[in-house]
Amino acid sequence: MSEMSERTARRVLSLTSCACLAAFATGCALLAFTSNEREAELGAKLAAEVEAALGTVSDAELAAYVDALGQRLAATDGDPEFEYHFYVVEMVEPNAFALPGGHVFVSRGLLALLNTEDELANVLGHEIGHIRGRHAAHRTVAAAPLSVATGLGSLAASIVSPRVGRAVAGVGGFANQAIVSPYSREQERDADRRGQELAARAGYDPGALSAFLRTLEREAQRRGQGSGRVAFLATHPSTAERAAATAKRARQLEPEPAPVLSPTREAFLSRLVGLQVGPSPAAGVFRDELFLHPDLNFALRFPAGWETANRRDAVAAKAADADVWAMLQLVGEGDDPSQGLVELARESRVDVGRAQQVSIHGKRAVRLDTRSQGRRMELTWIAHENRIYRIVGAAPVRDWEAASAALRAVSESFRSLSLVEAASIEDQRLQLVSAREGETIADVLGRAESAWSPEEAAVANGVEMGTDLGGRLVKVTRQERYRSH
Repeated sequence: MSEMSERTARRVLSLTSCACLAAFATGCALLAFTSNEREAELGAKLAAEVEAALGTVSDAELAAYVDALGQRLAATDGDPEFEYHFYVVEMVEPNAFALPGGHVFVSRGLLALLNTEDELANVLGHEIGHIRGRHAAHRTVAAAPLSVATGLGSLAASIVSPRVGRAVAGVGGFANQAIVSPYSREQERDADRRGQELAARAGYDPGALSAFLRTLEREAQRRGQGSGRVAFLATHPSTAERAAATAKRARQLEPEPAPVLSPTREAFLSRLVGLQVGPSPAAGVFRDELFLHPDLNFALRFPAGWETANRRDAVAAKAADADVWAMLQLVGEGDDPSQGLVELARESRVDVGRAQQVSIHGKRAVRLDTRSQGRRMELTWIAHENRIYRIVGAAPVRDWEAASAALRAVSESFRSLSLVEAASIEDQRLQLVSAREGETIADVLGRAESAWSPEEAAVANGVEMGTDLGGRLVKVTRQERYRSH
């Protein structure tokens, strides 16, 4: 869960009541666009939704580098049809995706698996190919009926349903579907072709696409996942088929003698030094049922054994054997928790007159018991360090007596972090180590005290486990004390 602006907080607060109306209105806009201008307008709206929900990396130099490379590729054929934008998003999974109107996203999880600028150029070129082939636009239109029908913008539905809760964190219906829905067989092949041709004209090796596809497949296998679990691989053609086809095409393409931004593997890898790998503590961390947020300085404890979920706009947990759940959101700024009651009364017909003033670990709070559609809910607003948080505990009316004590314990557990807790939070950062003669990946990791396993590092470096890496620059990760922003 990340800190939100007051404007974003107001938007999140009204998600549930406005989701279906917004979905219907956006659906009409989606079906109506027929020009580059309309497509660019739609893409900008969806990109803003994705950016707000996922977040972008704080490394401005890395973000500028990815954008510069993308702009070079987009301009290869002369004036591009859209104003292109390239983003590095806070996503642990290796992923890349495109939205209509020139918006391309790559995850930091994907960057950690890259070994050359040629590979990144082909990935970006592939996504540009989806935009130029209008695949991204067509897929977004196709997603409209599903989004309108299911109302995926509903935050409550996302928390209650494990399937939806595990979807892309916090992204609303249309953008979510545009990210996770697969392209057709022909669209994927077309994007591969376009991307390789763009990369070659910009001076890059088009064969790097097939090499990186194999890396992604190795990563999916290492995680025990099918290739469909990695969005960049979630396609009708198998990865082996795509890798073979792109390798064959690469042999027919000759890279132009154009200057590149990172001419060597070493130069490219140096741009990744310090890249955060794995979950970011900036969004909070779970230690069993205890949730710690170092940047916002609070802790919250959920019942043991509950399924937990940490999204950018909320942190929540659900009972394993019942439709009982609890959720915390940051809803605004201020030191008066009764502001939450004012907002609730303004947006709904809930009677807030029975709310009670309470104190939780010395913090001002307001609590309200209410019912809605067969559920009983306890809503608690807490003021903490000039921010207002809302904790919701919910259960079917028939189960309330059995669940109420556990739900009340969640809100009562809200407190500041201890100094020991704050100092114990760490994150992983990517570093580079030169392998010595005779060293394998396991030898390098042991000497560098890396947090990666040998299997993880072998995939990330594009090498086999027993290979002699003497003289090779090797990517490793190290645990570091997390510094709050």
